[in-house]
Amino acid sequence: MMSRTRKRAAAVVHLGCPKNLTVSEEIAGRLARGGWRLTAPEEAEVAFVNSCGFVGEAKKETLERVLELVEMKKGGRLKRIVFTGCMAGLYRDELLREVPEIDAVVEPGRLDDLLGPAGPRLVTTPGYAYLRIAEGCGHDCAFCIIPQLTGPYRSRPAVELLAEARDLERQGARELVLVAQDSTQYGSDLRRGPDITGLVRRLLRATAFPWIRVMYLYPETFPTALLELMRHEPRVLPYFDLPFQHASPAVLRRMRRGGSPAHFLRLIERIRKALPHAAFRSSFIVGYPGETDADLRILENFIRAARLDRVGFFLYSDEPEAASHTQDGKVARNAARTRLRRLARIQKAISLKKHRALVGKILPVLVESSEPCRGRIASMAPEVDGHVSLAGTRTDPGVLGKATIIAAYPYHLRARWHGTD
Repeated sequence: MMSRTRKRAAAVVHLGCPKNLTVSEEIAGRLARGGWRLTAPEEAEVAFVNSCGFVGEAKKETLERVLELVEMKKGGRLKRIVFTGCMAGLYRDELLREVPEIDAVVEPGRLDDLLGPAGPRLVTTPGYAYLRIAEGCGHDCAFCIIPQLTGPYRSRPAVELLAEARDLERQGARELVLVAQDSTQYGSDLRRGPDITGLVRRLLRATAFPWIRVMYLYPETFPTALLELMRHEPRVLPYFDLPFQHASPAVLRRMRRGGSPAHFLRLIERIRKALPHAAFRSSFIVGYPGETDADLRILENFIRAARLDRVGFFLYSDEPEAASHTQDGKVARNAARTRLRRLARIQKAISLKKHRALVGKILPVLVESSEPCRGRIASMAPEVDGHVSLAGTRTDPGVLGKATIIAAYPYHLRARWHGTD
């Protein structure tokens, strides 16, 4: 256990996704309660690296950051490097062998041994906060190594989540964003307790967040009950993050994913019929092994038919630990990039049309920064969906007010701020 008596300086170096950010905030909270002063790595005596190892680029970024810390350790105040996060389990031995300057590699589940029991997180996001409702993943997608990194799917108990949500609200968050590898699977591994819809109902009763957003809704197991809840409860945003990954049935089978264009379009139509103002986001992998020109045309046609608000396109990453690594039909990187640009052009036009339809409307906006002043409307999730520029005004982060949309672009909007009611 680290000493709690001396006011020493520590840094938390965060890498990766929103789920990982909640772990970084937990580490920061434990350090602050233990008497540590949180600071930048250049001024710290101990640096905690919360790693991401999802794809090769993420691993590369993590190792580059570690090597920067190693240089600081050689010539500065930094004395210890503690490595945790997604890479700490699967790559432990390799890390210690390749970077002996790392003083400790600690899996996230063992942080109690080093820092003491968990407690309130130190929220770092402006006006919103993530709530990690589960650990691990229960799917075996051929392209993904997350189950190897984080283990099987494990829902967090509802009582624990309610207590954490109330604390996040006390710290000033106005939007609560639920995250997991698959939010629709929440509760399926618990003997008693709510499913995802029941959990959201409990959060509505236990807190006063004006916005509650659920991310990562697996399309194959999308719960109708959650849709019904959104119809009657405006605090649960009609936002649907459905990671389809592809639309070609042949590619989906190779990915070990379910679904088809017809199935996905029926789901989208069912949601739009219940909630005409629903917003949709999805992600697609381009250049997956075996993807043909015919598969790409199926995906293009689906994107045009689905009319999703926002889409993330990602080049296939050939991870040695993933099942897809041994699949034949690898697509050349340059060809995959060309395909991605082609798809992105189609979606860019769709997103612009969606945004132009908002011009002239007065919409709620959650402010995230004051210089420059910008925020998000309800159809924009944090970090991934762009922003609303509120030029000419100055408002504190966390304020939820109204603004008139005055200009539209593919990835952001401009608005005139009216203030709070």
